[in-house]
Amino acid sequence: ASTLSGLIGHASSAHLRANKASHKRRKAYEENEFFECNVFVTMGDAIDEDELAPTALSCETGRDYEFGELMFELEGDTEEFFNGVDLSYGDVRIRVPENAVGEHDIIKFDEVASEQITITYTGNERRNLLSSSTTGDKYVLVIRVSDDNDDSGKRKVAQNADHYRTEMFGSNNRNLKSVFEDCSNGKLRIKPASATITNSKNWLTKRFRREFIDGVVDVKIPPNVDICGMHYKEAGNWAFAENWLINSFLRDVEPGLDVHKMLILPDCVNFGASNVMAWGEVNGKTTWLRSNSADQPRIHVHEFGHNLGMRHSGATNANDVYSSYGDGNGYMGNKAEDDKEGSAICFNAAKTWHLNWFPNHHATVVPSTNVQEFVLNSLADIGNEDDSNTNSKMILKLKSSQSTLFVNFNRAKGLYENVLDSNKVIITQQNSA
Repeated sequence: ASTLSGLIGHASSAHLRANKASHKRRKAYEENEFFECNVFVTMGDAIDEDELAPTALSCETGRDYEFGELMFELEGDTEEFFNGVDLSYGDVRIRVPENAVGEHDIIKFDEVASEQITITYTGNERRNLLSSSTTGDKYVLVIRVSDDNDDSGKRKVAQNADHYRTEMFGSNNRNLKSVFEDCSNGKLRIKPASATITNSKNWLTKRFRREFIDGVVDVKIPPNVDICGMHYKEAGNWAFAENWLINSFLRDVEPGLDVHKMLILPDCVNFGASNVMAWGEVNGKTTWLRSNSADQPRIHVHEFGHNLGMRHSGATNANDVYSSYGDGNGYMGNKAEDDKEGSAICFNAAKTWHLNWFPNHHATVVPSTNVQEFVLNSLADIGNEDDSNTNSKMILKLKSSQSTLFVNFNRAKGLYENVLDSNKVIITQQNSA
């Protein structure tokens, strides 16, 4: 049976509300009702830097769906189904029969389902989502899913909610908030999601204030719920259904505000492979993190980077072997320190250009046979200047029909003190696709 229809079918009184929703879903399956969801490329992050970065497809319903926000894994012959469709932007919607949702909340694209599932919308005019969504205020809700009474520790998230408030949003350490604010020179501001951004009735606002404290909410796992047998997306869906306040909160957020959901799950949850630490939607708003590394910037900054549209930063090593994570000059590789202190790095030249934090310090160069000279300053130097000083260039962009080159100077100073290729001019290649 689909866990979507039965994930909260427990006997205790705490689950009565969820059971009503479960019965309603079962009725919908019998009537072969449909729902729509947006498709996202989801990128996983493995421990080993030489591993190929795992990728998957997710489908997310959005907060207006009758049963709240739900996330599904797409499996099967998706390559043929989406042939010729650009899924990079998260703006492709599909219409899915609810009885196509199988075990572990996975939508399987087999011969039957592929005939029933249809694409209902694709973005006809591609906009630069990166430039429009990487500045201003972004709110993050950390959802800690844990059985704190589990003596074995398997079902428990080791660190408490206060720990994550500090490690995600604190002011005295390198974390999600400080890395993005510092690296963008204040252009992108990460804020904890709380009751102050909702339009709720008084009684609901009081509940939000009591449970959504400084951007972190707890979801308690009862003893009779086998969280260790769940797929990570299934565990996220279970958490949303178990604590109904989460969907109420997301529905009541003021229009126009971005709220990103960061789920921290017990290590025993199925992340697809034992060496995968986390997953993040590209141009989406959801990330899933294992508890044993969730407080490390190399994990939570990296995953949030996927939400901003960034993919992995690879490099070729001394043996001419390509690694999906080999670039040590930014957080979209995996060379940062694997501890909660993180590293003094930001993002490589290609990523920083597309993040569009310093447009006055970009220069597009048309290759020619004539000599052209430029003075390049590092981010550490640019960050202290007025943006109107356009004489200082940080990144040069050279484009051809096959690829695009981005050139920057990697001064090992300040925010970039720990870059791998320090005090060198670095050329980053990005395929035209």
